[in-house]
Amino acid sequence: MKLRVDQLRQLKKEMVPYLKGHVEQVVIASILIIVVIGATYSSLLFYRFALSSKTTTTEVATKIIKVRVEEETLQKIDADKKIDQVLQEKLEKARDPFK
Repeated sequence: MKLRVDQLRQLKKEMVPYLKGHVEQVVIASILIIVVIGATYSSLLFYRFALSSKTTTTEVATKIIKVRVEEETLQKIDADKKIDQVLQEKLEKARDPFK
């Protein structure tokens, strides 16, 4: 244990003057390391959530078909309403032809 402490002290004696002379480079390197770690983490999170929310082409096609069916159904309902309205008007005219 004593040997390790001595090694750390020796390392400190060698590194401190170097770090004092190169503070700007050490700060820039530290910032770059933090940025790289953050970018890696954010890209991993983005990739994970992108995979979980990714829709397949089959799902997209199914949604498109559902929308088209709904539109066709609404068009048929509107057409049925118009037909019912015309029939109702004809029925009223038939009941009271002098109107």
